[in-house]
Amino acid sequence: MKLGILGILSISTLLVGQVTFAETVKIGFVTTLTGGAGAIGNDMRDAVELALDHLGRKMGSSNVKMFYEDDTFKPDVGKLKTEKLVKKDKVHFVTGYIWSHVLMASRNSVVGKGPFMITSNAGPGPVAGKLCHEDFFSTSWQNDQTTMAMGEVLNQLGIKDLYIMAPNYAAGK
Repeated sequence: MKLGILGILSISTLLVGQVTFAETVKIGFVTTLTGGAGAIGNDMRDAVELALDHLGRKMGSSNVKMFYEDDTFKPDVGKLKTEKLVKKDKVHFVTGYIWSHVLMASRNSVVGKGPFMITSNAGPGPVAGKLCHEDFFSTSWQNDQTTMAMGEVLNQLGIKDLYIMAPNYAAGK
């Protein structure tokens, strides 16, 4: 997770030059902060705050203002929170997504609209392929990598039948 947070801040720092040298860089952070999965999002938020404290709350010469939003692990909520960040708060970057189904619901509210989108954990396959966009960056893996590697191993071992259980959302399909 530390490398992911460093990746987000590194990419954001490089892209600050693309933002019209705002006095304050605004970053929207959509993540799960409540419920059972909230522990992950809270750790991510705390890591961002720690990193910003170490950086003097600056990116280059610009001050940083964070906007945290709780997606409650629900795609529709994540999309609404993302739209608020882009339209009302006018953020330069949107990041923080843990879950692929929340990212996929939120993606079109950001890409092509001005801000950059940087995923920190979610890695749905379509954004690495047909939905790839110049405003979208990932510091994570692509969800299909693990299953593709396992499929190769199973093929090499000659295993033809397999039963699996997986969550019924974007990263489990």
